[in-house]
Amino acid sequence: MAGVLTHGVTLFDNHSSETLISIFSSWKSLIKNAPDKFELTGEFVYGEADNQEGDYKKLVFNRDEVITQFEKIILMGEALAKGEFYLYHCGI
Repeated sequence: MAGVLTHGVTLFDNHSSETLISIFSSWKSLIKNAPDKFELTGEFVYGEADNQEGDYKKLVFNRDEVITQFEKIILMGEALAKGEFYLYHCGI
């Protein structure tokens, strides 16, 4: 049995910029307290054969790389706040 991912399209504009900035600023503050490399639990993956048990994926991240990505998204949110741009997100 394979995992099912759903996805959708999100359009961010100047009205959503404050929320976007707030969310990613909060995540950035949280991740700043993580070790240099940290691990999160990912999706559940079933074994290859029907009789094998599954397990959760282990996702390993570099703290500084994650913070850099959050900073980029925060900058995008600040650009959105000016009302001149849209951010079109296609993903999960």
